Amino acid sequence: MSNPFLFCENLRYMKLNEQKEAYLMLEDGTWFKGIAVGKIGTTSGEICFNTGMTGYQEIYTDPSYYGQIIVNTTSHIGNYGVKNNEQESAGVKFSGLVCRNFSDVFSRKDADGSLQAYFEKNNIVGISEVDTRHIVRYIRSQGTLNAVISSEILDIDQLREMVKNVPSMNGLELSSKVSTTESYFLGNAEARYKVAVLDLGVKANILNNMIERDCYLKVFPAKTSYEEMKEWAPNGFFI
Repeated sequence: MSNPFLFCENLRYMKLNEQKEAYLMLEDGTWFKGIAVGKIGTTSGEICFNTGMTGYQEIYTDPSYYGQIIVNTTSHIGNYGVKNNEQESAGVKFSGLVCRNFSDVFSRKDADGSLQAYFEKNNIVGISEVDTRHIVRYIRSQGTLNAVISSEILDIDQLREMVKNVPSMNGLELSSKVSTTESYFLGNAEARYKVAVLDLGVKANILNNMIERDCYLKVFPAKTSYEEMKEWAPNGFFI
Protein backbone atom coordinates (compact mmCIF):
# COMPACT_ATOMS: atom_id res chain seq x y z
CA MET A 1 0.00 0.00 0.00
CA SER A 2 1.35 3.42 -0.91
CA ASN A 3 2.18 5.92 1.84
CA PRO A 4 -0.73 8.46 2.07
CA PHE A 5 1.48 10.95 3.90
CA LEU A 6 4.04 10.84 1.09
CA PHE A 7 1.24 11.26 -1.46
CA CYS A 8 -0.04 14.39 0.34
CA GLU A 9 3.47 15.80 0.60
CA ASN A 10 4.01 15.23 -3.13
CA LEU A 11 0.77 17.03 -3.93
CA ARG A 12 1.84 19.92 -1.70
CA TYR A 13 5.27 20.00 -3.33
CA MET A 14 3.80 20.11 -6.84
CA LYS A 15 1.30 22.82 -5.91
CA LEU A 16 3.94 25.04 -4.29
CA ASN A 17 6.20 24.74 -7.28
CA GLU A 18 3.40 25.94 -9.55
CA GLN A 19 3.51 29.22 -7.63
CA LYS A 20 5.93 32.09 -8.07
CA GLU A 21 9.04 32.53 -6.00
CA ALA A 22 9.29 35.47 -3.64
CA TYR A 23 11.99 37.24 -1.64
CA LEU A 24 12.11 38.80 1.80
CA MET A 25 14.77 41.49 2.11
CA LEU A 26 15.69 42.93 5.50
CA GLU A 27 17.06 46.41 6.07
CA ASP A 28 20.54 45.14 6.87
CA GLY A 29 20.79 43.25 3.56
CA THR A 30 19.87 39.80 4.89
CA TRP A 31 17.47 38.04 2.51
CA PHE A 32 15.37 34.91 2.28
CA LYS A 33 13.91 33.11 -0.73
CA GLY A 34 10.50 31.44 -0.59
CA ILE A 35 7.18 30.94 -2.35
CA ALA A 36 4.70 33.75 -3.05
CA VAL A 37 1.35 33.83 -1.26
CA GLY A 38 -1.49 36.30 -1.58
CA LYS A 39 -1.28 38.94 -4.30
CA ILE A 40 1.69 38.96 -6.64
CA GLY A 41 3.44 42.26 -5.99
CA THR A 42 5.71 44.14 -3.62
CA THR A 43 5.13 45.42 -0.09
CA SER A 44 7.20 46.97 2.68
CA GLY A 45 7.07 47.85 6.35
CA GLU A 46 8.57 47.22 9.74
CA ILE A 47 8.96 43.48 10.36
CA CYS A 48 7.64 41.95 13.59
CA PHE A 49 6.40 38.55 14.74
CA ASN A 50 3.37 37.02 16.42
CA THR A 51 3.48 33.73 18.32
CA GLY A 52 -0.29 33.07 18.42
CA MET A 53 -1.28 29.48 17.62
CA THR A 54 -4.69 30.50 16.24
CA GLY A 55 -6.53 33.66 15.27
CA TYR A 56 -4.49 34.73 12.27
CA GLN A 57 -7.40 36.71 10.78
CA GLU A 58 -7.78 38.63 14.03
CA ILE A 59 -4.05 39.42 13.92
CA TYR A 60 -4.18 40.73 10.36
CA THR A 61 -7.10 43.05 11.16
CA ASP A 62 -5.65 44.30 14.46
CA PRO A 63 -5.05 48.07 14.13
CA SER A 64 -1.90 47.82 16.25
CA TYR A 65 -0.18 46.06 13.33
CA TYR A 66 -0.86 48.88 10.88
CA GLY A 67 1.91 49.14 8.30
CA GLN A 68 3.89 46.15 9.62
CA ILE A 69 5.02 42.90 8.06
CA ILE A 70 4.06 40.01 10.33
CA VAL A 71 6.01 36.80 10.78
CA ASN A 72 3.59 34.11 11.99
CA THR A 73 5.54 31.59 14.05
CA THR A 74 2.88 28.87 14.11
CA SER A 75 3.53 26.24 11.45
CA HIS A 76 0.28 26.30 9.45
CA ILE A 77 -1.43 29.44 8.18
CA GLY A 78 -4.67 29.41 6.17
CA ASN A 79 -5.79 25.91 7.14
CA TYR A 80 -9.14 26.99 8.60
CA GLY A 81 -9.95 29.78 6.12
CA VAL A 82 -11.54 33.11 7.04
CA LYS A 83 -14.90 34.28 8.39
CA ASN A 84 -16.45 37.68 7.90
CA ASN A 85 -17.27 38.09 11.61
CA GLU A 86 -13.79 37.27 12.93
CA GLN A 87 -12.17 40.64 12.30
CA GLU A 88 -10.84 43.08 14.89
CA SER A 89 -11.55 46.06 12.62
CA ALA A 90 -13.21 46.90 9.32
CA GLY A 91 -10.39 45.40 7.26
CA VAL A 92 -6.77 44.27 7.08
CA LYS A 93 -4.24 46.58 8.72
CA PHE A 94 -0.89 44.86 8.25
CA SER A 95 1.37 45.21 5.19
CA GLY A 96 2.57 41.70 4.46
CA LEU A 97 2.93 38.11 5.66
CA VAL A 98 5.88 35.82 6.32
CA CYS A 99 5.04 32.20 7.20
CA ARG A 100 6.34 28.64 7.03
CA ASN A 101 3.46 26.62 5.59
CA PHE A 102 0.59 28.35 3.79
CA SER A 103 -2.62 26.58 2.82
CA ASP A 104 -4.98 27.89 0.16
CA VAL A 105 -7.47 25.15 1.04
CA PHE A 106 -9.35 25.09 4.34
CA SER A 107 -11.11 22.50 6.48
CA ARG A 108 -13.68 24.56 8.38
CA LYS A 109 -17.20 24.02 7.07
CA ASP A 110 -18.56 27.44 7.97
CA ALA A 111 -15.62 29.44 6.62
CA ASP A 112 -16.55 32.19 4.16
CA GLY A 113 -13.51 31.59 1.96
CA SER A 114 -9.81 30.85 1.73
CA LEU A 115 -7.06 33.02 3.19
CA GLN A 116 -5.48 33.17 -0.28
CA ALA A 117 -8.63 34.72 -1.79
CA TYR A 118 -8.89 37.06 1.21
CA PHE A 119 -5.33 38.28 0.63
CA GLU A 120 -5.88 38.75 -3.09
CA LYS A 121 -9.04 40.78 -2.40
CA ASN A 122 -7.21 42.98 0.13
CA ASN A 123 -3.97 43.36 -1.88
CA ILE A 124 -1.77 41.56 0.66
CA VAL A 125 1.61 40.29 -0.52
CA GLY A 126 3.28 37.44 1.36
CA ILE A 127 6.00 34.84 1.36
CA SER A 128 5.94 31.23 2.60
CA GLU A 129 8.32 28.27 2.77
CA VAL A 130 10.93 30.20 4.73
CA ASP A 131 12.49 29.35 8.09
CA THR A 132 10.36 31.54 10.36
CA ARG A 133 12.10 30.23 13.46
CA HIS A 134 15.42 31.51 12.16
CA ILE A 135 13.90 34.83 11.06
CA VAL A 136 12.31 35.45 14.46
CA ARG A 137 15.52 34.68 16.31
CA TYR A 138 17.39 36.97 13.94
CA ILE A 139 15.10 40.01 14.27
CA ARG A 140 14.96 39.49 18.05
CA SER A 141 18.73 39.86 18.23
CA GLN A 142 19.05 42.64 15.62
CA GLY A 143 16.25 44.88 16.87
CA THR A 144 13.73 46.83 14.81
CA LEU A 145 14.20 46.33 11.08
CA ASN A 146 12.32 47.39 7.98
CA ALA A 147 11.72 44.84 5.25
CA VAL A 148 10.46 44.33 1.72
CA ILE A 149 8.59 41.33 0.34
CA SER A 150 8.36 40.95 -3.42
CA SER A 151 7.09 38.30 -5.80
CA GLU A 152 7.50 40.55 -8.86
CA ILE A 153 10.99 42.03 -8.29
CA LEU A 154 13.42 39.14 -8.01
CA ASP A 155 16.68 41.07 -8.31
CA ILE A 156 18.50 41.00 -4.96
CA ASP A 157 20.44 44.22 -5.57
CA GLN A 158 17.27 46.08 -6.54
CA LEU A 159 15.48 44.87 -3.41
CA ARG A 160 18.47 45.81 -1.26
CA GLU A 161 18.27 49.38 -2.58
CA MET A 162 14.50 49.46 -2.24
CA VAL A 163 14.48 48.54 1.47
CA LYS A 164 16.79 51.48 2.21
CA ASN A 165 13.95 53.83 1.22
CA VAL A 166 11.31 52.31 3.51
CA PRO A 167 10.47 55.03 6.07
CA SER A 168 11.03 54.33 9.75
CA MET A 169 7.92 53.90 11.91
CA ASN A 170 9.70 55.47 14.86
CA GLY A 171 7.67 58.44 16.06
CA LEU A 172 4.94 58.13 13.42
CA GLU A 173 1.42 59.16 14.46
CA LEU A 174 -0.64 56.21 13.25
CA SER A 175 -3.72 56.35 15.48
CA SER A 176 -5.60 58.74 13.22
CA LYS A 177 -4.97 56.41 10.26
CA VAL A 178 -6.76 53.47 11.91
CA SER A 179 -9.38 55.40 13.89
CA THR A 180 -13.01 55.84 12.96
CA THR A 181 -13.71 59.06 11.05
CA GLU A 182 -17.15 59.57 12.63
CA SER A 183 -18.61 58.81 16.05
CA TYR A 184 -20.91 55.81 16.38
CA PHE A 185 -22.87 53.94 19.05
CA LEU A 186 -22.68 50.29 20.11
CA GLY A 187 -24.73 48.23 22.55
CA ASN A 188 -28.01 48.75 24.35
CA ALA A 189 -28.96 52.38 25.01
CA GLU A 190 -30.64 51.21 28.25
CA ALA A 191 -27.46 49.57 29.58
CA ARG A 192 -26.26 50.31 33.11
CA TYR A 193 -23.13 52.19 32.07
CA LYS A 194 -22.27 54.72 29.38
CA VAL A 195 -18.65 54.57 28.23
CA ALA A 196 -16.98 57.06 25.89
CA VAL A 197 -14.36 55.26 23.78
CA LEU A 198 -11.54 57.23 22.19
CA ASP A 199 -10.60 55.14 19.18
CA LEU A 200 -6.81 55.09 18.88
CA GLY A 201 -6.97 51.73 17.12
CA VAL A 202 -9.46 49.86 19.27
CA LYS A 203 -10.18 46.17 18.62
CA ALA A 204 -13.72 44.98 18.00
CA ASN A 205 -13.39 42.30 20.67
CA ILE A 206 -12.60 44.90 23.35
CA LEU A 207 -15.81 46.74 22.47
CA ASN A 208 -17.80 43.48 22.47
CA ASN A 209 -16.49 42.62 25.94
CA MET A 210 -17.64 45.96 27.32
CA ILE A 211 -21.08 45.52 25.75
CA GLU A 212 -21.36 42.10 27.40
CA ARG A 213 -20.69 43.84 30.72
CA ASP A 214 -23.74 46.07 30.34
CA CYS A 215 -22.07 49.08 28.75
CA TYR A 216 -23.47 51.38 26.10
CA LEU A 217 -20.65 52.78 24.00
CA LYS A 218 -20.06 55.89 21.97
CA VAL A 219 -16.89 55.54 19.94
CA PHE A 220 -15.13 58.80 19.06
CA PRO A 221 -12.46 59.59 16.42
CA ALA A 222 -8.86 59.75 17.63
CA LYS A 223 -8.58 63.53 17.66
CA THR A 224 -11.78 64.20 19.61
CA SER A 225 -11.27 66.52 22.58
CA TYR A 226 -12.04 65.54 26.17
CA GLU A 227 -14.61 68.33 26.36
CA GLU A 228 -16.54 66.93 23.40
CA MET A 229 -16.62 63.42 24.87
CA LYS A 230 -17.64 64.80 28.26
CA GLU A 231 -20.72 66.46 26.72
CA TRP A 232 -22.21 62.97 26.25
CA ALA A 233 -22.09 62.60 30.07
CA PRO A 234 -20.54 59.11 30.19
CA ASN A 235 -19.92 57.11 33.36
CA GLY A 236 -16.39 56.48 32.23
CA PHE A 237 -13.81 56.93 29.49
CA PHE A 238 -11.89 54.24 27.63
CA ILE A 239 -8.76 55.23 25.72
